[in-house]
Amino acid sequence: MADSYTSNFNFPKPEVGGARNRWGTLHNDALDLIDTKLKDVDTVSLAAVKKAGDAMTGSLTFATNSQGLIFSGGTHEFDALDTQANVQRHYLDVAGDNFHIRTHDGNTELLTVDTTGLKYKGQPVLVKGDGSYLPITGGTLLGEVRGPSFRLDDQSYLTVSGFNVIVQFDNDSSLTFNRQSKTYAFFSGGASRASLDAGGNWTTSGDETAMSDERLKKMVFTIEDGLDLVKAIRPVRFTRIEDESRSLGVIAQELEKVIPELVRENDHGIKSVAYANLVAPLIAAVQELAGRVEALEGKR
Repeated sequence: MADSYTSNFNFPKPEVGGARNRWGTLHNDALDLIDTKLKDVDTVSLAAVKKAGDAMTGSLTFATNSQGLIFSGGTHEFDALDTQANVQRHYLDVAGDNFHIRTHDGNTELLTVDTTGLKYKGQPVLVKGDGSYLPITGGTLLGEVRGPSFRLDDQSYLTVSGFNVIVQFDNDSSLTFNRQSKTYAFFSGGASRASLDAGGNWTTSGDETAMSDERLKKMVFTIEDGLDLVKAIRPVRFTRIEDESRSLGVIAQELEKVIPELVRENDHGIKSVAYANLVAPLIAAVQELAGRVEALEGKR
């Protein structure tokens, strides 16, 4: 009969009636294995977390595939040292997806995690939305944030509703951008006060004004040749290339030769006209014509 081994730790079992010169070797091998196994048990025992009493020193590490610490539902008690090294009893309440850590008197919640997010002493630390947590203050958020509405402060919100992206400044004022029409609309007092469409058309319910205080100006001269200026301006009808819309106006390059002060040029070399300022030479022209009429009437 050949040698055999134990089923759990593989200790050698000498053949019954086997050669005597092999018995000592097999016996010593078995003792070495027993010594090794007992050492392993002693090491694990020293590192084990006690169920009650004593204290664990060092850190607690979980394997990547470990479930970690598992608490069943209900209330669990644990001790914590305060700043004066006094032991204070605390409580951990577990109920479904919610858990609460309360102080030793059981009246103050230190840490709360529920469907709304994470709170410390009742104050939000993390808010939950669409399965993700977003830090309210501090830190850096990587990736995108999705949601129908975001609160900016006590009165301001950012809301997405259909094609509209709405910035609510307070209870009375807001800015809406329609992603379909590419139009901006400014609301105040529950009514639309101004809008800017994709074609650059600006519409307002009030008066458009420009600063014209004399304290902001110098080298002021009266226009003496208003009629000549107006006569040199060519009024035109035209079709816009971008959208085939029809309109009236002037050609910036032509006006620049007559009244260069009314022509602007952007960084892309596109010229524009300050149409509102054309009223000045028009007033001068009317005044000049009125003077001529009065002179003719005086000769009658």
